[in-house]
Amino acid sequence: MEPSRDKSGGFTLIEMMCVVALLAAVAVLAVNRLGRFGVNARNLAAEADMSAIRDAFTDPKEGYLSDMEGIPGFTCDTLRISNLLVSTNLWAENGTRLDEGPYGTAFTSWNEEAERGWRGPYVKGATAPFPDFESAPGLYPDISRLKLPAVFKDVRRASIYGFAGEPVMVDPWGRPYILQIPPPQAFTNVTTVTARERFAYARIVSAGQDGIVSTPCFEPNRTNETATSWNAETRSLCREAGRDGSGTMARGDDIVVFLFRNDVHEWEER
Repeated sequence: MEPSRDKSGGFTLIEMMCVVALLAAVAVLAVNRLGRFGVNARNLAAEADMSAIRDAFTDPKEGYLSDMEGIPGFTCDTLRISNLLVSTNLWAENGTRLDEGPYGTAFTSWNEEAERGWRGPYVKGATAPFPDFESAPGLYPDISRLKLPAVFKDVRRASIYGFAGEPVMVDPWGRPYILQIPPPQAFTNVTTVTARERFAYARIVSAGQDGIVSTPCFEPNRTNETATSWNAETRSLCREAGRDGSGTMARGDDIVVFLFRNDVHEWEER
């Protein structure tokens, strides 16, 4: 005689649905966790890249600034990360060389005896062409009313962060790392501020996952005609990459690494 089957040992439809719902919830949690892990991993990779770029600028023995004795060949307004990747032939679309003429002084080749001159490239990494405005409008802030070199206003496809087509080092999202140096109007002594004062606030910025440069540095619709054209809060936010006295950072998901200072609000340092 065939043994009877215990019907109570099976799953009901409701039980099956509960199991499926539980598995779906676990899957969602796993995907979210993996997504966060992926973002964190990219953030860490970006921070490592940016630390390497910072060291390439600032290393006291083999850094770009040490070799060239200061801010080499370029003004604060024309120095870019691209300078670490190539030789001296940085040019705008109309053929203007940015390492000579009105925008800077020509580089000198490395002199072993004097231990001065250019001997790059100073940093290696994944490179790509600096994008056009159409594909990356966030990298082309409106500087039309600021007192900056005419090359950025007169040359088509020019940004304060670079020229379309020139080589750039890219972050884990495939977008250029940029060098931000606050303009004169970010300082109280707007008409007399020195390159050294401005460069003290230089930082490397990755636009992060969303690809939007949210870190404040340039204020459209403002000018530097007078020392009072920017209020104290705006000047501070632009100098300090969006960090204010309360610790709030107006950077979106940007990643920021300063070249010469800790990432703290200046009033906290006093």
